[in-house]
Amino acid sequence: MEKMDISFVCEYLRIYEGDDSYLQLCLDSAYAYMEGAIDDFGNKYSQDKFRTRANIVMLAIISEMYDSRTMTKNGKYDSPSKMIVSLMTQLQLEG
Repeated sequence: MEKMDISFVCEYLRIYEGDDSYLQLCLDSAYAYMEGAIDDFGNKYSQDKFRTRANIVMLAIISEMYDSRTMTKNGKYDSPSKMIVSLMTQLQLEG
């Protein structure tokens, strides 16, 4: 599996028209977020097993970004879900 593209993200979210520019921003942001959160992400991402799970994490991040459109609830910062944090921790610890 190669790096995800916008058509894959749209299919995952079941969005068939519109919002492409926002979804591309979410995809780029999710990738950048992973790069900043996981040491040596670019090299690890070239490994199939790692990339498959990293793509799942990025899809979850994109889904949260798209569905909530904000990381705040009631004016307070809302952290990523436990699933996302757990998957990112696993990816971080793999070498």
